[in-house]
Amino acid sequence: MTDRIRFDPYDPAVHARGPDAFAALASRCPVYHYNGRFDFFVASDPTDVRERILKDPATWTIEEGSSPKLLPPEQRTALMDDTAYHNKVRFVMQRGFSPRELARLHETVLRLADELIDAMLADPQGRGDLFERFVMPLPARLMCVMLGVPEADHMLYKEWADAYFYDILNDAGTGMSVDSLAQVSTPVFAELARRRALLADRGLEPDLSLLGAELPHDFLSRFMCDRIDGRLLRDDEILSVMLGIIVGGNETTMNLIGNLLIRLLGDRALWEQLRADRKLVDAAIEESLRIDPPVIGLFRAARHDTALGEVAIPAHAKVFYNIAAANRDPAIFTDPDTFRLDRPRAQMRHHVAFAGGNHSCIGEPLVRMEVRAVLNRLLDRMPGLDLDGEPRRAAGFNVCGWNYLPMRWR
Repeated sequence: MTDRIRFDPYDPAVHARGPDAFAALASRCPVYHYNGRFDFFVASDPTDVRERILKDPATWTIEEGSSPKLLPPEQRTALMDDTAYHNKVRFVMQRGFSPRELARLHETVLRLADELIDAMLADPQGRGDLFERFVMPLPARLMCVMLGVPEADHMLYKEWADAYFYDILNDAGTGMSVDSLAQVSTPVFAELARRRALLADRGLEPDLSLLGAELPHDFLSRFMCDRIDGRLLRDDEILSVMLGIIVGGNETTMNLIGNLLIRLLGDRALWEQLRADRKLVDAAIEESLRIDPPVIGLFRAARHDTALGEVAIPAHAKVFYNIAAANRDPAIFTDPDTFRLDRPRAQMRHHVAFAGGNHSCIGEPLVRMEVRAVLNRLLDRMPGLDLDGEPRRAAGFNVCGWNYLPMRWR
C-alpha cells in the first residue's frame, strides 16, 4: 500500500494541514514507510499505537531516543530508558506533580496570567500577538519558577527547548553542539553548587524536609535532596531530568493553549458556550488534546525484527506512532473529526495526546491544571478576545501549535 501513496511528513503542504493530514493516514495506509530526510515507518492504525507500540517495551524501545535518528547519550533525558531505573527516576519526578504541589503551583499560574493580562488590557491599541504576549511567556515563566531558575531568564530556556525539540525531530545532522547545552547546564550547575554550599555552611545534609525551609521549594532542590536506591542523584541525572521538564513543559502547554484558543475563537459560538457554562472548560481541554494534540507523534525503535500488520519492521528501525490518527479512532470516538463540547464522558479521555504505557507524559496533571486556570482567567477578564488575522503554524513536522496569534481584546 505504501507504493500507491506518497506522504511526506516534512512537506509544507502536509504541515499546513496539521493533525488532519496525519489522521487521514489511518485509513489510507496504516503503516507507511517514509524514506526521505530520514528513514522511518509511520504507524497510524489506532490499535497498533495504543496496544502495541505504547504498551510493549519488550518490542518497542525508547532507549534509542524518541526521534527519527539515533540520539547520542548526551541528548537523551533520564526518562528515555526502559529498565527499572526509569521507574525510579519517574517516581522522583512524580513527587513534584502531586495534588498538594499542583495546588501550590496553581497560585503561581494565576499570578502570571494576571500579570500578562494586566499588561494587555493596559495597551491602548487593544490588539497584538497573543502568542508573544501570553501563550508563550506564561508556561515558560512557570517552568522557571518550578525548576528554581530565574524567571527573568525564561527566554533562555524557552529558546533552548525549541531548538532541542526541532533539532532531534527535523535536523538530519549530528545534533546540537555541546556549547548549546552549556547555555542551560552552566546556570543550573552554578545554582546547584550555591545551594549545596548553603547546606554545608549550616551543617545540613540534603533532605526533602528542607524544601520550603532551608531550601527553595522547587524541582532543583527536590532533585538535589531526593534519592534513588538510597543515594543522592548525580549532577548529570539532575540535569537530565531538568532538561526533560524544560522541553515537555514548554512545548506541550504552550501548544495546547494556542490550539484551544484557535478552536474556540474560530467558532465564536464555542467561546460563548464556555463563557455561559464553565463546566464545559474541561471538555474543551480534552477535545483540544484529542483533535489537535500538541505533539502529533513521537518515536520508538524496534528491538528486534517484528511486524505491524503485514509490514515487516527490521530491528532498530524507527517507528513514528501517530497520535493524531489514534485520537480519531472511529471505533472509540463518535464523529471523530469534529470538535465537540458535548462528547460523552466515556469517550472524553480516551485520547493518547499524553502517549501511554510506562512513558506517558509525567506532567499531564500539571498541563490540565495550568490550562484550566488560564482559560478561566481569559474568559473572566478578556471576554471580548477575538481573532484579528491569520495565525501562523509553528515549525516542525510533528508539532501542532502556533507561533503567531493575532488577536484583539476590545
